[in-house]
Parts: sequence; structure tokens; C-alpha cells
Amino acid sequence: MADRWAFLVAIEKFADPALGGVPYADGCAKALADALASSGYRRSHQVVLTGSHATRTAVESRLRKLKRLVTKGDELLAVWVGRGFAQPGTGVLPCWDTLPDDLADTSLSVKELVETLAGTKAAQVAVLLDVGAGADAPESAGDGWEAFLDPDELDRLFADSPKLVGVRSCDADERSHSAGGLKATAWCHLIAEAFAGRGVKAVGADGRVTALSLHRFAADELPRVLRKHLEAGADQTPKLLG
Repeated sequence: MADRWAFLVAIEKFADPALGGVPYADGCAKALADALASSGYRRSHQVVLTGSHATRTAVESRLRKLKRLVTKGDELLAVWVGRGFAQPGTGVLPCWDTLPDDLADTSLSVKELVETLAGTKAAQVAVLLDVGAGADAPESAGDGWEAFLDPDELDRLFADSPKLVGVRSCDADERSHSAGGLKATAWCHLIAEAFAGRGVKAVGADGRVTALSLHRFAADELPRVLRKHLEAGADQTPKLLG
């Protein structure tokens, strides 16, 4: 029988505050882990790295271990809640110990993450990226690094694999909004609600929660959540990859 695996990384604050932060990211990870546990992702099959535990060494080590554990036919879900930076054609995901003046060599590259997940024996791989310029995020990190992921690179990486699909919480130039009333980013709140069974509209025609049904649910519900919890004019557009 196929198993379900989850790989969750959430970084609320970095060792170097110059990288900015993602309010409530740690809470997002806990809420998602709890919701996944109630929907068929056993705790023993969840890898959760938050805060200072999400160093580059730890992230790469757990990815390698996960690649060995996932067997043919399994399902794999990966979630990253944090910052993102890109130069044309190259994106990176800062880890807790990333150095702002050496992003390329001290972060996890988007390419490495996606290709490692796609290289597992899983029959299906879904990648959820809650990576958008937050309120305290720097606009750039020098040396041509901008505070967003390159949409062209993401499209290319996900198009290369028939079993890989991804969802972004927002467009490249948008903010992934955090809501104090939810103690989470608005998008992660909706994703957790869906996996916890509290988002009926997130269930597809086949009775399953899929990347596509998650994307449609979040896209439909985000305007309402943003109106309720943030100031007027807050906007966010989730994107489907692959």
C-alpha cells in the first residue's frame, strides 16, 4: 500500500535579521503538520524543520534521507514557508543560517529542492511554496538578488517532470500576507483548513484533496480572508505550477 510523506520547512526568523522574516511561519508549520496528521500523513512520515533547526545542512540531510525512504508509488508533499531570492534564471530559498552576502552558497537552490523531490520514487509530488515578499523583507540582497522567486525558472522546473505539480501562494511581485488574527499567513491558513477537512470546496470531484483543488480553493477563498483580517486593498494571487 502506498504511503504518504510530508516535508515541511518554515523559517520565521533568520540568524541574520537582514534577511527579513515571515511572521507566524512556525505556527504555519505546526498547523499544517497537525492537519496532515489527520488526513493520512502519519507523524512518523513527516519531516518538519522550523526556525534554527532549518539550517542548510539539516535541510539537505533530511532531503537525502527522504529520497531513500520514499518507495515506488508513494505520495510526497513538500511545503516551504519562508523567504526567496532570485537572479535571472536562478532562485534560492534561504535557510536559517544563510548569509545575506553569500546567498548562492549558503541557501538551498530552488533547482536542488525541486529536482531532489522529483528524483524520488514517489508516483506523485506536490510542492507548496509560501514564498513572497513580506512586510519586513528587504527589496534586494545585493549582487543582483531580488526578493522574489523567478517565475520563468519555476515554470521550467515544474514543466520538466510529469509527476510534479506545484502551487505558489502569490505572484512573483506580490506579498504573502500574514494575519495576526489567524497567527499564520492567510494562504497557509487555508491550506491547513483544507487538509483538516474544514474546506469542503478543497475536495476535488474524485473526493480527494489535490494540488489543483487546493489551488482553486485558496484562490477562491483568499479575497474573503484578506478582507476580513487585513486592511482594504490587500491582494494576493496564488499560482499553479506544472
